[in-house]
Amino acid sequence: MVVFGLLLVVLDDRGRLPFALPEPAVMLAIVACGLALAVATCLSVFAETNLTRASDWRRSLSLLVPLAIAMMIAPTLLSVTDGRWNQPETLVPQLLEQLPDNPKEGNYRTLYIGERDLLPVATNSVNSEISYGVADDGAVNFSSNWAPQETSMNLVAQRALKSLIADDTVRVGRLISPLAIRFIVVPLGDLPSSAALSLVESLSNQLDLRRTYFARNLVIFEDVTWLPIISVLDEVSSVASQQVSDFSLTSQELKSQSALLIDKNSVADKKVRAKFAGGTVHVAVPFDSRWRLIVDDAQLAPRVAFGSSTAFDAPIAGILSLQYQTSPLRYFYLVVQAIVWLCLIMLAANFSRFRRRMRQVESNDVTVLFDAVRQDQKIDMAKR
Repeated sequence: MVVFGLLLVVLDDRGRLPFALPEPAVMLAIVACGLALAVATCLSVFAETNLTRASDWRRSLSLLVPLAIAMMIAPTLLSVTDGRWNQPETLVPQLLEQLPDNPKEGNYRTLYIGERDLLPVATNSVNSEISYGVADDGAVNFSSNWAPQETSMNLVAQRALKSLIADDTVRVGRLISPLAIRFIVVPLGDLPSSAALSLVESLSNQLDLRRTYFARNLVIFEDVTWLPIISVLDEVSSVASQQVSDFSLTSQELKSQSALLIDKNSVADKKVRAKFAGGTVHVAVPFDSRWRLIVDDAQLAPRVAFGSSTAFDAPIAGILSLQYQTSPLRYFYLVVQAIVWLCLIMLAANFSRFRRRMRQVESNDVTVLFDAVRQDQKIDMAKR
């Protein structure tokens, strides 16, 4: 288990596997389980040979376990003396506080790209050295570390980033503008690799990107052609949204008339409403027929935009809101999951064991023994 788990983590880190694995911390749980079983086996062997007082080579080998534990703990104690675990004084999340939160220009996304170990979000691999992850505007939270799904928008991002790394385009900003990516963050660390430095150079050569922050360990670029997550496209961009090729994106700049539904919630959980004068509404989410744009009492069906995202052609004006109709199967799967967890809890609790103990107690008859008191042994309290 230890060797197999470590081998999978190493191969996934180098991008040698044909499929995606969970985060290394999840896979290392298998390694921890294997180590725990090995330690338990050593302790069992030591206890067994100690009771029999027999000399065994396994007993001598088990004596190495405390020495191995001490060797692992010693570097840890040296690293945590000041509580920082050798972390830098300035962290990447602190530097990212300069990015705007819910700006009036509209909600946006941030693309993190570079070495996977330096990225604060869940990642996809571009190649063996560079990975990327995308998060909505605002602080990076727990949901930003969920394993990313393979969607049509992810494929668009990977195709654009591969063209960027290969220096095949100078318009990567236009290629990713339908994804609502406004900022591109490149963490470098203390010793940046040659691949990371080449990435920064390629980003600096892009015509649609503007460098807004540069430091020794972090570089931030802004895409000047970005589209908000929910926006109203102008007429030219509305026509371009019906095309699929990358040439249609690089040949002209996409523009939005206004941003809609600006708040702190995710796209699928928008609570606000907005006045709408009509037009093509673009939503930077993978196309799904369950999206609904509601204008007053009218529900509008979506269409595919730019080959990956979602758009609504709404020729009517009114009060606009966005909803996602969840599949009924989701609630069925939740019920099944709850039943499975309940069964596992019952198996782990082993209630039959407690019932057997209660039956044993009930089946045992309690006999009270006492000596009969004879007449001559009665005590006359009046004479005392």
